[in-house]
Amino acid sequence: MNKQFFIGMIWCAIFLGGYTLSFGQAKEPSQSTVDNDKPYYSFKNFEWVNPWINSMNGAGLGLLSKQIPHFVGLSDLSVSMMREQGELRLPYTAPQENHLNIGTRTLQKINKTTIKASFNYEYNTNSETQWNALYDMKNTPFFVTDSNAARINSELFMGSFNLSHPINDKLFLGVQANYQTAVRAKTRDLRFTNNYVQMTFLPGIVYQKSNINIGISGGLKYTAEDISFGEVEKNIIKQIFYVKGIWFVKENVYDPILNHYNNRKIDDLAFLGQLQFEYKTDKINLFNQVGVDTRYSKQYHENYRHGDVHDLCFSYRGLLQFRNVFSIEVNADYLARDGISFIQQQITQDGKSQIITIGEEKSYLQKTFDGELYLTYRDIDGYFKENWEFVISGDVSLNQANYFRHPIDAKQDLTTIKINTSFSKFFYFNKSSFEITPKITLQLGSGDALYGRGYLDSDFQASPLNAEFYFNTSTRTTGGISFEYSTPMTSKLRGFIAGSVCYQQAFNNGFEDQYRSNCWLSTGIKF
Repeated sequence: MNKQFFIGMIWCAIFLGGYTLSFGQAKEPSQSTVDNDKPYYSFKNFEWVNPWINSMNGAGLGLLSKQIPHFVGLSDLSVSMMREQGELRLPYTAPQENHLNIGTRTLQKINKTTIKASFNYEYNTNSETQWNALYDMKNTPFFVTDSNAARINSELFMGSFNLSHPINDKLFLGVQANYQTAVRAKTRDLRFTNNYVQMTFLPGIVYQKSNINIGISGGLKYTAEDISFGEVEKNIIKQIFYVKGIWFVKENVYDPILNHYNNRKIDDLAFLGQLQFEYKTDKINLFNQVGVDTRYSKQYHENYRHGDVHDLCFSYRGLLQFRNVFSIEVNADYLARDGISFIQQQITQDGKSQIITIGEEKSYLQKTFDGELYLTYRDIDGYFKENWEFVISGDVSLNQANYFRHPIDAKQDLTTIKINTSFSKFFYFNKSSFEITPKITLQLGSGDALYGRGYLDSDFQASPLNAEFYFNTSTRTTGGISFEYSTPMTSKLRGFIAGSVCYQQAFNNGFEDQYRSNCWLSTGIKF
C-alpha cells in the first residue's frame, strides 16, 4: 500500500494547494451577493447551471464563471458509513457489506482558471463472499473466481482533477484526469489478492459563439488487474471457474502444482472520444453529448495470453432545461462485445518448454442497450434556493449474451425495466436548512436462458447460475427516505449531516421471503 498511500498524499497536496490559492487569489464578488447565495450552494445546482460539469469535457467548466459572475466556489469534506445486508442478492454479492468513505470535493475559480477536483479513500469489508474476484465481473467472459465463501476486505483510493482555462473570450482549453488504485484480499481455504489500477486522461476544447457552445474531447483510459491465488488448507477441494458474471465455462479443482492456476491478469486500453453541443438562452438550455469508445483487453493466465475482449460502445446524453425549473434528460448506451479465445499448445525447443499460439476463435458475443429518461420539476428562487423538487425516471436495459466455445453452447437474453419517483422538500429556518426526500422504485425483469451441450453438468454449477438468472428477472420494489441538515458553524464554514434508509423486497422467482436493506450516514463541513 506504500505506492497507493504516496499517490493519495499527492492528491491531498493538490487539494490543499487549490484551496489555498482559491481563498488567496479568487476575485471576490460583493459581500451581500455571497451572503445571499453561499448558504444554498450545492454541487447539484451548479450542474443545473452548467451541464458541462457532468460531461466528458473539462474545458466546459470555464463557462460557469460567465453564467454566474459572482461564483466564488464550493468545497466539502465528509466522512460516511454504509451498511447493506439481506439475502435478496446475486450469488456473487455478500450477505453483508460495510463501507467507510472519507472524501473531499472542490469546485473553484482561481484567477481565470476553473477547477473541479475530488479525492476519496474507501475501506470495504464484505462477509461470506463467493464467485467474486474482480472489481467489475461483467467486464470479461474470460476469468477466474472461486466457490469458497469468505470475507473480502478492500481499500480504494480515487482521485479526479478537471481544469479549464480560457485562451480568449471564445475558446476554452481543459483536461480531465482520473486515477483509482485498490487492493482486495480474501483468506479462507483458497486465498486471493487483487491489485487494481485505472487511469484516465481526457483533454478537451470548447468554442463559444453567442448562444452556442461546441466542444470536442478525447483520450485514453488504462485499466489493469493482477489476481494471485494461493492455498491455505490443502485437504479441502476448491472449485474454480472461468466466468462471465456467473457464466461457467470450465470447472477445475485447484491444484497449485498440476494446474498452475496461481495468477490472472487483465490489461485494458480504451480510446475515448466525444462531441458536445449546447444552445443556451435565458429561457432554455439544450445540451447534447455523443461519444464513441473502443476497448482492447488482454487476459492472461499465468504468463500466457488466454483471450482478448474487444468493445465498441456508443453513448448519448441529451438535456433540455426550461427556466431552471424543468428538465428532460435522456441517456443511451449501446455496447457490442466480442470475446476471442486463443488456441495454444506447449512445445519443447532447445530443451526449454514454451507455449505458442496456433490460432484464435471468436467464442463470445454480447450486445447491451441501456436507456434512461429523467423528468425533473422544481420550485427554486434564483440559482440555488430550492423549495421542492419532483423527479420521475425510467430505465430500460436489454442484454444478449452468447458463449459458444466447444463443448459449451449457452445463451441469455435479459430485459430489465425500472421506474423511479422521488420528491424533495426543503425547509429553511434562521440560517439552517433541512431537506427530506422519500423515494420508491419498481423493477421488472424478464428473459430466456438456453443452455446447450456440456454446460450444466452438475447441480454445483447449475445452482449459482440459476440464482443469478432468477434474480435478474425478478420483480422487486425499493422504498426509502433520505435527509440532509445543514447549519452555519462560522462565517465561512457550514456543518452538515445526511443519511438514508432503503428497503428492497421481491415478489417472485423464489425470493418472496427475502429482502435487502441499506443504511447510509454522512457528516462533514462545507466551505
